[in-house]
Amino acid sequence: MQSLDDDERKAVLGEVLADELKVIREYVEDVPEIKQKVHKINATVSEINDRLSVLESVVREHELEIRKFKTKPAF
Repeated sequence: MQSLDDDERKAVLGEVLADELKVIREYVEDVPEIKQKVHKINATVSEINDRLSVLESVVREHELEIRKFKTKPAF
């Protein structure tokens, strides 16, 4: 097996680090887009929660009528 001198080791290490930094940079470049998507999802979930709260209120308010409707025969 051949041994590397200091300059060769530095060159190999530099290449390895450059490749790793390239991969890290590619992931970091995606972060702003991911943040935008997460923000949109949060807004959608918030809207869904608001609508669900309204539905829950309506169901509670009309619970007795809903129960009567469920137990009524179809024909």
